[in-house]
Amino acid sequence: MFCPLNYRGGQADDVWIYDFETKKIENITNNPAQDIIPMWSGNKIYFASDRDHTMNLFVYDLDTKQTRKLTNFTEFDVKFPSLGDKAIVFENGGYIYRLDLATEKAEKVPIQILEDFDIGRGGWREVSKEVTNFEIAPDGSRALFGARGDVFTVPAKSGPTRNITATSGVHERNSKWSPDGKWIAYISDATGEDEIFIEPQDGSGTAQRLTQNADTYKYQPYWSPDSKKLLWADKKLRLQYVEVETKKVTLVAQAKVWEYSDYTWSPDGKWIAYAQPEEHQMTTVYLYSIETGKSYPVTDGWSDSYQPAFSSDGKYLFFVSERNFNPIYGSTEWNHIYTDMAGIYLVTLAKDVKSPFAPKSDEVKVKEEKADSKGEKKEPEKKGK
Repeated sequence: MFCPLNYRGGQADDVWIYDFETKKIENITNNPAQDIIPMWSGNKIYFASDRDHTMNLFVYDLDTKQTRKLTNFTEFDVKFPSLGDKAIVFENGGYIYRLDLATEKAEKVPIQILEDFDIGRGGWREVSKEVTNFEIAPDGSRALFGARGDVFTVPAKSGPTRNITATSGVHERNSKWSPDGKWIAYISDATGEDEIFIEPQDGSGTAQRLTQNADTYKYQPYWSPDSKKLLWADKKLRLQYVEVETKKVTLVAQAKVWEYSDYTWSPDGKWIAYAQPEEHQMTTVYLYSIETGKSYPVTDGWSDSYQPAFSSDGKYLFFVSERNFNPIYGSTEWNHIYTDMAGIYLVTLAKDVKSPFAPKSDEVKVKEEKADSKGEKKEPEKKGK
């Protein structure tokens, strides 16, 4: 059975040796991580393991009984290792590497594909069927589309379709309209790496680069409500925002096991809500204060919680959480399974905000005794029979 990366459960693989003479088996890895694809060469057994959270190559020496790490990739996993007479070849980050068994050094294999590049020739292309992202302008007058590496705006009724970027050979993606309608932000590899750019929405000005010295792949940026900041996540497990005016980048959070995919601004722009994959507990929702630079957990980590979203008035934080435990049994096997575990939950964000689901109780109204003109309580009149 396939297990996801960084899986640490009971089905994580180990590497075993079986001795045909003694009929005994030996676990040579005995690690909670996944140890897979064993390759035997001489008195050594090579294998792939994600015990350091990224899949790398390791070697076990049959004589010394010691295990050593051979590669130290941190951004992408080692994939598809294959053993030859003198080397192991594998893929990492889209490149082919060769690990020499004698020197134990891994080098990238230079590969050139000689062809006439007819797919790169100029020409007209219909991009309406290659749209990757879209949204409506803040005032509804135009729509924003990302398609085939360019950014377009299309009128609601009248006017031209504008190619805002029009950069042949450069890939722009994840475009986003600023709340004030002035800018369009996007991620571009014009420098050779992923950087965040902004450009006037009417295409009248030049693009401005907001980030510098990119070192990894960036994910969807989101504008703050005041159009002064952009928040994004990246492949190095960071959540950051950049200030448009100063271009200052601030680190919001750093995960250890997986990338951020759920993050959002509060309506007043003073808080960021995000879901963080945790190392020793379930995905947890946090609130980050722009003013103090501190994060505060919203959920306890006992159940997966994700997709945080603020109410429009900023009084509530909604999120999805998998905490509905209602097991059912199969008809042929006595194994319980859990279905429909996820539900939508909320927390109030201020002490004076009452939960819409606060307990209610119908109480009896007691009649008070009437008082006479002197302020003394009257005894109830007794009726004769």
